[in-house]
Amino acid sequence: MPSCSPDCCLFQAVEIVKVWSEDGAGKVVEIPADMTARDVCQLLVYKSHCLDDNAWTLVEHHPILGLERCLEDHELVVQVQASMSSDSKFLFRKNYAKYEFFRNPLTQTCT
Repeated sequence: MPSCSPDCCLFQAVEIVKVWSEDGAGKVVEIPADMTARDVCQLLVYKSHCLDDNAWTLVEHHPILGLERCLEDHELVVQVQASMSSDSKFLFRKNYAKYEFFRNPLTQTCT
C-alpha cells in the first residue's frame, strides 16, 4: 500500500480568521495554517470583488495600545493571530506606500 506524502494531506489544518474592512464590515474566512498575509489579501480581494492593484494589506490593530502594524507579505496569518490579544483584530485596507520603496528607490547614498 503506498504511503501518503505530506503534499496530499486529506485533512489540512484550517483556521478561522475574522477580518474587518474600513467600513466596519467583517468577513470570516477559513484559511490553511500556512497561508501568508499576501495570500489572504488575494483571497479577500477575490471575495470582496475589489480591484487588485497590489496596494491591499492586512493590518494588525491593537485598540487598547493604540497601535497598528501592517503585516509583511510573507508572514503567516495564523501565527500572528495566535499572538494577538482578544481585543485585537485584523483590518483589510489599502496601503499605497506598501511597495513605494521598490517603485522609487532612494537615489542618495549615506555619506
